[in-house]
Amino acid sequence: MSILTVQFEVGQLRTPAIVRLYNAVLSNEDWRTPGLGIMQPLIKPKGIDDVPIVSVTLWTEDQEFGAQELQRVAHSIEAEIKRVPGTRDVYTIGGPDDVVHVELDSQAMAGYNMSLDALRGALAMGNVVQHAGALVADNQQIPVTAGTFLSSASDIAELVAARKLPPVESWTPGATGDSEMRIAADGTWYHQGGEIKRPAMVRAFSSLLLCDADGKHWLVTPQQKLSIAVDDAPFLAVELQSEGEGKNRTLAFRLNSDDLVFADADHAIEMRNGLPYLHVRGGLWAKLARPVYYELANLALAEDVEGVTICSKGAQFSLMAPA
Repeated sequence: MSILTVQFEVGQLRTPAIVRLYNAVLSNEDWRTPGLGIMQPLIKPKGIDDVPIVSVTLWTEDQEFGAQELQRVAHSIEAEIKRVPGTRDVYTIGGPDDVVHVELDSQAMAGYNMSLDALRGALAMGNVVQHAGALVADNQQIPVTAGTFLSSASDIAELVAARKLPPVESWTPGATGDSEMRIAADGTWYHQGGEIKRPAMVRAFSSLLLCDADGKHWLVTPQQKLSIAVDDAPFLAVELQSEGEGKNRTLAFRLNSDDLVFADADHAIEMRNGLPYLHVRGGLWAKLARPVYYELANLALAEDVEGVTICSKGAQFSLMAPA
């Protein structure tokens, strides 16, 4: 692609100047050889607002610093200049694109029954950008793109965490240890005393949870089995969705791990010490948050059934504490 810049003298009227430029270009189109794929020249008028008044080029002789470091410095300078009163558009041009390197664990991929093509396809589907036309207004044309962008490593972690649950029950790792992790009664995850604040990491770790016959909780991978302390229940039900009435009702609970669990015969609701719990899977339970419990109790009371019971997917559950 070639770019030609035509500059008019000060005082020239904009519209007649553009018309003369079009005439000059189009009258010489015979130079384009047909069949070579050369497109018609695109003429874009630019005003004073489109031309940078001041441009700065950053460079360094220090071999220890590269384009990434210069780009970070440029963004810092950009933020400072924007604070100056009277500045209009300040932006950084150039710099390397963000690249995320994905390291593959062949054993873990085999445990998840995930192929390289499936992983490549998932990443490609999560990073799709398409040209969606252009917005034309006030003699300006603004390209518009649409799609799903992977802008950070956490986005990729969330994408991988969205896979189906791994078969932790079938894994028999030889190494055991302590994860130094704890799940508090309010559902907060901690590692070495510090809170794990990234939801993607919590979702990923929660998919590895296992409860053995003795009620001890573990984080299981194909390589190792690490114990994890659980103060109450490993999950917390934070949202309730109800459809239907009576025996035709369906209750869906969203957990703090973003898992969705439907209450039924395999996912029972039980009362323990006056508090309701929902069976999630394989001996793992979720405590109902207090607002969710109140909402569930109101639904049961509205049924006007003796004993305060509620149905979901054909199963009946009592919300009364056992005598």
